[in-house]
Amino acid sequence: MAAHLPRDSTAFLAVQPMTEIEQWDPQAWLLAQAVDQLAGGNWQRGGGKGARPKPTPRPKPPKSPKPELDHREVIRRFKAWYAAQPGGRG
Repeated sequence: MAAHLPRDSTAFLAVQPMTEIEQWDPQAWLLAQAVDQLAGGNWQRGGGKGARPKPTPRPKPPKSPKPELDHREVIRRFKAWYAAQPGGRG
C-alpha cells in the first residue's frame, strides 16, 4: 500500500524513512540548479558588483563506512592470491 503513496507523504515516510539526499527528487535538483544559474546571471548582468551569490544548499551524500581491512592486509592477501595463480611468482 505504501508503495503507491507519494514519496513525501507522512504514511510513506513512516513506513520507509529516507535520508535527506533521497528526499530530493530530480525536479528539486533541477530547480536548485536553475535558481543558482539565474542568481549568477543576474549578478553578472549587474556588473559583478557585490559578493558572488552563494549556491543553493544541497544535501551531502552520507559518509562511506571505513574499510574493514587495513591496506597492509589487502596487499598481503593479494600477494598470496597472485602467488597461487598459474604462472604467478611466489
